[in-house]
Amino acid sequence: MLWDVTHRFHGGRLVCKLVKYWQVLVLYASSYVLVATALDRYIAIVHPMNSRLAAVATAHRLSAAAWVTASLFAVPQLLIFDFVELEPPGSGVYDCWGRFRPDWTLPLYITWFAAAVYLVPLLLLAAVYVRICSVVWRTAAAAPPLPSSFPPAAATVPAASVVVRGRRRPRSTAASLPAVHNTRRPSADLAAVHSLSRAKTKTVKLTLTVVVSFVICWGPFIVAQLWSAWDPDAPFEGDQLPYRPIKLHQ
Repeated sequence: MLWDVTHRFHGGRLVCKLVKYWQVLVLYASSYVLVATALDRYIAIVHPMNSRLAAVATAHRLSAAAWVTASLFAVPQLLIFDFVELEPPGSGVYDCWGRFRPDWTLPLYITWFAAAVYLVPLLLLAAVYVRICSVVWRTAAAAPPLPSSFPPAAATVPAASVVVRGRRRPRSTAASLPAVHNTRRPSADLAAVHSLSRAKTKTVKLTLTVVVSFVICWGPFIVAQLWSAWDPDAPFEGDQLPYRPIKLHQ
């Protein structure tokens, strides 16, 4: 914002490079942290038997890998941008500019950026979530049908009711209680299976919403970037800077 207010960059060479580096670092990180989140969901759903400690460690490793990837992809910014003097020679006017020589390196770099920050993460997200959906739907389809009703209330007498009027019921009645308990377990297990399937399905729907938002929110920016890089007649608004960079500030 200060750069826009002053019209020229006054932070010097180091700040120029750091600003340009962080500008794209956060863009790469936002995409690859989203991919790391998808991979974490994939592990949690497809391999649910992992211990909680292992799951936390895996999440930390995925997050670290996302930031390392973003940090490496942002390195070209340090080489491309510098604090340079603008024409005419001896003007004493400096700004934070990118150097693209020859000219075809500019559309090439923008295309690389679009692929690395949008296309590749999008393909990874699609592959991971398709796999997650496949596993969830197969799990739900393989679950036995849930019974329409549980055993009658008479068969589910609680153990506390065995004692009536201070006397115990006959041994045969008490002995039948474990059998009643066993008849209820399959229904309870089926209910748990279907409840888990519903929870997984809800998770998939929410995460797919994130992917759709990723496509919609990033799409216009990426299209505009590629358009500006490859079409010399692309429509743009705003004032063009009247100077061109000529040399590095020593």
